[in-house]
Amino acid sequence: MGRVPLALALVLSTPESAMFFGEEAFARAGCRVVRAHSLDEAQSKCIEHKPELVVLPLRLSNQSLIPYLGQCKAQHAPGIVVIAENEEINDAAEAMRAGADDCLFHPFSSARLTRTVRAALNPRLSDRVFDVTEDLMPDPVPARAPATVAAPPEAQATVTPPHGLIGNSPDMRRLFRKIEAVAKACDPVLIHGEVGTGKTRFAQAIHAGSHRAEGPCITVNCSALDGGQFVEAMFARGSTGALNRAKGGTLIVDRLDELDRGLQGRLLPIVSRDADERTHDVRVIVTLTRSPTQALAENRLREDLLYSLNVITFPLPPLRQREGDLGRVLMAKIDEISGELGRTPPRVDGEAMAVLSTYPWPGNLSELVSTLRGVLLTAGDVIGRRDLPQELIWHHVGNTRRVPGRASDVPAINGLGSLVGKRLADVERAVIEATIAAEGGSVPRAAKVLDVSPSTIYRKRESWTNPT
Repeated sequence: MGRVPLALALVLSTPESAMFFGEEAFARAGCRVVRAHSLDEAQSKCIEHKPELVVLPLRLSNQSLIPYLGQCKAQHAPGIVVIAENEEINDAAEAMRAGADDCLFHPFSSARLTRTVRAALNPRLSDRVFDVTEDLMPDPVPARAPATVAAPPEAQATVTPPHGLIGNSPDMRRLFRKIEAVAKACDPVLIHGEVGTGKTRFAQAIHAGSHRAEGPCITVNCSALDGGQFVEAMFARGSTGALNRAKGGTLIVDRLDELDRGLQGRLLPIVSRDADERTHDVRVIVTLTRSPTQALAENRLREDLLYSLNVITFPLPPLRQREGDLGRVLMAKIDEISGELGRTPPRVDGEAMAVLSTYPWPGNLSELVSTLRGVLLTAGDVIGRRDLPQELIWHHVGNTRRVPGRASDVPAINGLGSLVGKRLADVERAVIEATIAAEGGSVPRAAKVLDVSPSTIYRKRESWTNPT
């Protein structure tokens, strides 16, 4: 499959403010960066590189850049994002009238910058397809740190994901290093995380990286067994019991917090520090769908068992918190599932990638894999927006949910009752502010949803801030 070049963003800023525009935020939007620190340099590089996106402040060295914005738009028609201070609302409205696609107000987060860049690029790249993980989501490059502060080693080093795992976010790199560090240990391991975060696969990777890798790896899923079935599955004599079958290898006790607390005590002789390793000759890895603290508070876990298990712990972050990993996971899973289905991996167009990469995936990897499998069963050579489930599209366009039982596809507006009895002006303000929040803080996108011009919203917000 051919490589698709990354989009190019020209960032005009002072050297001091460049740290607010780290390469990683642009990389997550499928974009590389060329920088300029003066208007003359920006004009030269705009002609030379013809960027798809220009990011610039409203003023540079006390000079308004709005005239340049119009000139740049007329010459090259790129996407334009302006950066403004909170007191520059009127100037921001003028910039939007001059052709800016969006406006970011200081302060803003790296994630907000990524969403804004992606949204500004999306109309120009909707026909573009991404089929190589490195092109979509290259290795993150940390934002430039002040010269007096050294970036921590873990932020600089590249860690190869072990044994089929995927990820390059700081949290995942730390966990991958920990797998290597505990490879030779025989102590029990405790893995916890939300449903669908890949706990069982992570446990299998720990086994594969250990000195027991040549031995068996046996999994017992506690959520699928009642009390009698669990005892039979775990402790049956001969070759049928999981404990005996796992000798010389690893026993994964999956979703222990779904097992009756009385039966959990049967595991104490296996995981306690004074257990006879010669008798069992097995390493135990336990997974929980809750944090240990939550499991104790809900009486889902024995306290004495936690004390024995809590030697080596792996807290798995949800997918939505794994900064920069979603693109890698999406592309890897598309390839993996396509292989299982015996088909050629399809490409993903820009609109579909925008929807997939902004959805929060509350069911984590499990939800993502199920969704992609359904898409890949019916999609053609290119996955487009129309191939995706409606729930993902609704979330992308409005961050709202459909009302159950309604035939209409109009998203639900929750909390309407709280507006009854209020002045019409207050209702208008509440709806405008809620729409801006639902659109990730973007006034232009909120204006499109509300079918008004962005300048109308800017003027109203100015009047709310400075009433006459």
